[in-house]
Amino acid sequence: MKILILGGTRFLGRHLVYKALDRGYQVTLFHRGIHPAPEEWPVEVIRGDRAKDLNLLEGGAWDCVLDTSGYLPGDVSRSADILKSSTDQYVFISSISVYKDFSNESPDEGADVLSLEDPDETDINAHYGALKAACEIAVKERFPGALIVRPGLIVGPFDPSDRFTYWPVKFHKQRKVLAPGEPDQPVQFIDVRDLALWILDNAEQKTSGTYNLTGPCEPLTMRAMLMKMEAMPGMKGKAVFVPETFLEEQKVESWSDLPLWIAEKLKMPGHNTVHIGKALGKGLKTRPLEETVRDTLEWYEEEGRSSRLSWGLSLEREKEVLELWEKRF
Repeated sequence: MKILILGGTRFLGRHLVYKALDRGYQVTLFHRGIHPAPEEWPVEVIRGDRAKDLNLLEGGAWDCVLDTSGYLPGDVSRSADILKSSTDQYVFISSISVYKDFSNESPDEGADVLSLEDPDETDINAHYGALKAACEIAVKERFPGALIVRPGLIVGPFDPSDRFTYWPVKFHKQRKVLAPGEPDQPVQFIDVRDLALWILDNAEQKTSGTYNLTGPCEPLTMRAMLMKMEAMPGMKGKAVFVPETFLEEQKVESWSDLPLWIAEKLKMPGHNTVHIGKALGKGLKTRPLEETVRDTLEWYEEEGRSSRLSWGLSLEREKEVLELWEKRF
């Protein structure tokens, strides 16, 4: 199978390449080269910017295109236009952030999505979900049989965001770990390797349609997730669950300060209960949490990263909040 991947090799793209090469695929990468492909990879690399260099793809032929770097509908429209004569199958990586309303549990693929007030909008940070939704439309207009993948939080080795890595590192390094308010709140995420496998399996099957891709397959709560981390070999930390009211007093923010936690006051129960039944019906499998934690932590240690994570509370601020909480007793 010949595939073209639009995007870099930093995270999801990297794992797609790993899995594709394992299957004997012929892989072409089109990206800017900010995160170069390892020299040992037997892949064709076309270096260019999708905003201005798509002409470099003209004349190519692939069984499938995997678009992992589409954020602006104009760019996605141009890539889909150019590639219409080069492939029959287009797979677009979108996001659950397209959904308009998370106030109800278990939003499925038919739930309303965001829309752009300004069709020329380009501010990705401010309008990420609406832009992704517009990109989906652009793809489907040109490839009616496209596969649209809406992942939740993607986690695992090579994740540059630390939005999941935060927790394994904390439990590995510390005796006490500040844990958020409602321990029985559901959490959802997907190991990047499980996502990559599902994408390639369904690309082979020429699956079309829109699918939510998150996990685990069985429901998981914050408490269960953190207790499993506590129990793993080599972990020092014990979770200290602190009520949401106190965290609010201390201006500890959900998600940005304590990843995967969505404060009750935000009234977004659907964010961590996204319906995945459709993907399960097409073969979605998720590995044990402990495997994701172990491999993520091993990668983090091998990277030789500094102790300061790029996401979540600093060690100093976490200690301060814990000390203030414990003084109440």
